[in-house]
Amino acid sequence: MQVAKISEKPFFAVPGLSWAQFDPAGIMDDADPDTLCCDAGNHEILRVALHRDLRMARPRRRREWLSGRLCAALALRRLGASEFVGMQGRAPCWPDRCAGSISHSPARVVAVAGRGFSGLGVDCELRLDAAAASLLAPAVLSSGDLRARPVWLGEADAVSVIFSAKEALFKALSPRGTGLPDCRAVNVTCWDASMLDLCIEGRAWPVFWRCMGREVHTLAATHES
Repeated sequence: MQVAKISEKPFFAVPGLSWAQFDPAGIMDDADPDTLCCDAGNHEILRVALHRDLRMARPRRRREWLSGRLCAALALRRLGASEFVGMQGRAPCWPDRCAGSISHSPARVVAVAGRGFSGLGVDCELRLDAAAASLLAPAVLSSGDLRARPVWLGEADAVSVIFSAKEALFKALSPRGTGLPDCRAVNVTCWDASMLDLCIEGRAWPVFWRCMGREVHTLAATHES
């Protein structure tokens, strides 16, 4: 199976990060994939094979895993790092001295990798409509989250952004090995046109965000201390 083109256009212009993304629609016709490849430049083909633990998984899960790992391999290649991303349960295991993150939506697969970060979390979601936002809000919002939103941002989009931002932050914090709180225990304390702060037990973590077409994109990047 061949993916025609993977873009390295970044979601956010953060120094030290390498990106890879593509529209997964082109591989959806393959009912039962076990490999995925792309043109990596310089007349090289980069190929990833399905992990043995996923050989009995549903086709959708196989496609998501392969497409995410292919983007991750390309992002790592551009860093000059090992392209191999292992597995621990369902979570990716990144090469030594590298952090990374993978996200999928119906419209996009994206991976980001970098050095000098303790954790990275990228998330892409479809923007919620009013009905879906109303259903999701009680599960993900703290009591003051919506009060922090910019006045020009509609409530459904605000719920979309907050949900995505918390997902991104949890991904970035997961390598620390400590328990993560419930979404409702994470508070939005500051919010402008490109970033918001999420507060956990008195510590604020910045998260980049944007609404782009029918999607919401977020990025949390935590630094080594």
